[in-house]
Amino acid sequence: MPAMPRLLTGLALLGTAMTATAVLAPGIAFWATGSQQPEYLVIAGTGVAMIVLSSLFLTCASRVIGLGAAWLGLAVLSNGLLLAGKFVLVPLAYSRTTFVSGDPFQNVQSQAYFPLLAAGVVVLQAGVLALLYAWARGNVTRELGAERSALRRTDVVIGLITAGVVLGAAVLLFTSPSLIGYAIGTVAATSGAAVVVVLLATGAGAGALLEAARRSISVRDTAIVTSVFWMAVAMLLVYHVVWVIFMTVLVSLWPLKVVAPSGK
Repeated sequence: MPAMPRLLTGLALLGTAMTATAVLAPGIAFWATGSQQPEYLVIAGTGVAMIVLSSLFLTCASRVIGLGAAWLGLAVLSNGLLLAGKFVLVPLAYSRTTFVSGDPFQNVQSQAYFPLLAAGVVVLQAGVLALLYAWARGNVTRELGAERSALRRTDVVIGLITAGVVLGAAVLLFTSPSLIGYAIGTVAATSGAAVVVVLLATGAGAGALLEAARRSISVRDTAIVTSVFWMAVAMLLVYHVVWVIFMTVLVSLWPLKVVAPSGK
């Protein structure tokens, strides 16, 4: 069976399992405890479950693509950190924060808030990933020499996509009040832990792409590093869709603390 159908099947199973976890875990905890706010173990346990599920998928993906244990370790570390940030740090930060009604930076009462926020964040993260991929693919092209003809249609398309995503990420970063409020609120509520997690995850992701590039060079096949890039983008999309579902379920069970502009 070709690699791509197997990876897509694995991604579909991963998305299904993560969605079920995001929906069932908070609901079970709510009916079991009846608490007025989500307990730390509920959020942390959900995050751990997400990390385990993604690690299982990455184990299978590593065997399908043939990257070996070195890349798997880096990829699991990167994805583990990303999931810990999204499914542990962010929900904890939001449950501990008091928001002001109508605040354009944190309009958490809007039904579109979490979907729009997830869309902005995934574009930013995909932009960083695209830059890392362009760097890794450039290394592969230089090393293979004969593959200079790889500046063919595929590389032109990838270059345009990269430039577009990076430009879109920059525009979103400086024009979206919600993204700015999300970043400031999460960093403040986690005492800077979110920044550390993002930096470590970015470094681990760069290592994963570099390892994929080395593998591409050793077997003289640029498809390996390209497959890793697109798989990473697909996983980002899955993570953010599941995050929206998870946050929506949490907020429906344990509403966020929102006060009027007067403070009441």
